[in-house]
Order: sequence, then C-alpha cells, then structure tokens
Amino acid sequence: MRNKYLIMFLLLIILLAGCCKNKQNSINIISGENVSKKEVTDINEFQNMYKDWTNRLIIVSDSTNQAYNSWLSGQISKDEFATKTRELYKETKRLKTEKNYKIVFNLSETDNKQVNYNLVTSSYDKALTQMNDFLRMLPTLEEQDIKTSYNYTNKIVKDEIGKVKKRLAM
Repeated sequence: MRNKYLIMFLLLIILLAGCCKNKQNSINIISGENVSKKEVTDINEFQNMYKDWTNRLIIVSDSTNQAYNSWLSGQISKDEFATKTRELYKETKRLKTEKNYKIVFNLSETDNKQVNYNLVTSSYDKALTQMNDFLRMLPTLEEQDIKTSYNYTNKIVKDEIGKVKKRLAM
C-alpha cells in the first residue's frame, strides 16, 4: 500500500514538474500560432524601436486631431468621426501588442540609466494608454464629453510624447 502511494506521489511530482517548465515559445490559443518574444539587449535597438513606436503614435495623434477638427467645425458627424478613428484605435492596439507581448527589453543597469529607460517607457505608456482609451470610448461619448476628453487626451499625449522625444533626442 505504501508503494502505491509513493508511486502516485512521484507521478504527481513528475507531472507538476513537466507542467511548470519555463517554455520559450507559447502558443496563442485563439489563432494557434507560436508567439515568441524578441529579446532586446542593445541600446540602439531599444532607441530605434521606441522612435518607431513614437512616430507611429504621433501619426495616430495627428490623424485624430484632424478628424476632431473636422467634427468640431461641422464637416463630419459624430458617427463619421468615430468611424474615421476606428482604424486609429486598431493601430494603438497594434502598438500595445508589439510593446507588451512581442518584445522583452533586457538592458544592463548602466544601459538603462544611459537611455533613461524608466522615463522613456513610462512616458510612452502614458501617451499610448491615454490615446487608446480615448479612441476606444469615443463612440459612446456625448458631444460635450468628447470635447472634454479630447482636450485632456491631447494635452497628455503631447506632453508625454514631448518627454519621449526629448529623452530619445528625436
């Protein structure tokens, strides 16, 4: 009887050890494709990635600004404004996915300090999150709420992108 319990205990340990292995590649359960993360250890690569992401976020911000001004001047309706910004919302989601799920930054401590890692990532995240949240909520907002929310979003995004640009010498 003791042997039976010992064997069951050992099988349980082996099973748990096999399940808890750290796997490099995970599988996306929705699409079934392998999801592997790219590890970035080079300062230049870090800066180039953030410059690219920031430039793409600036394009989203500028396009949102143009659509907002068209809506504000009465050239387009609220629904048209929301429709125009739907693709921009998808771009912010792509940016979030690229940063959060496809890249791992593994810079040394001195490299982190040299590129102002925490300041760059924090400012970029604030700007991206604010723009993403505004574009996601836009179809549900009333006209006055759109104006208030847009003004707040525009201020946050411009301020935070300015910080990123300064830190990356863009």
